[in-house]
Amino acid sequence: MMSPRQVIFASPAGPRVGAWQPHVMVYLPNATSADIGAEQVPGLLGLVEPGSLNTHLLIIVKDWARPPV
Repeated sequence: MMSPRQVIFASPAGPRVGAWQPHVMVYLPNATSADIGAEQVPGLLGLVEPGSLNTHLLIIVKDWARPPV
C-alpha cells in the first residue's frame, strides 16, 4: 500500500473517493497488542481485527514510495 497510485472506491463498482495514507500491512493471524509488545498508537500503527484470523498490523508511514532516480 505504498503506491502513490493507490485509490479508494466507494464500493466494488462505485466511484473513486480518494486515497488513504501510505502504509504497510503485516499479516499476523490471532495476534493481540500483548503478543507484539505494543499498545495501539493512534495515527501510527495498530492491529486491525485483533485476535482474529484476519488480524494484521497496520503501520502508517511518512510518504509514498518513490521510484529510484
